[in-house]
Amino acid sequence: MNTILNQIGLTKNEVDVYLMFLKHTKKTAAEIARLLTMDKSSCYRAVDTLVTKGLLLASPKKRGTTHTAVSPTVLKELYHQKTNELKSKESELDHFITQLLKQDESKSRSCKK
Repeated sequence: MNTILNQIGLTKNEVDVYLMFLKHTKKTAAEIARLLTMDKSSCYRAVDTLVTKGLLLASPKKRGTTHTAVSPTVLKELYHQKTNELKSKESELDHFITQLLKQDESKSRSCKK
């Protein structure tokens, strides 16, 4: 399962943190770091990224912020975003290849003269 999550753009730490939040709701990043025996700063970075990607919801409290994982169905949305990114990159790649081929043709012509 982790492989598919990596393929849609999540790092190993983000996968571990997200899956742990699915098991344990309303925990702080520090609590999840302890459960995973992960460095706190790595866990906080993963949490921040997961919040940005819409996979975790933050609930500020007086003593720290707790987070809750959103439904895994959001992963499908991330998949579609990644697919669209790749399609966009494909057209950029096509343009780049065309430019390279034109340069190659120019060099071939100048060598024949």
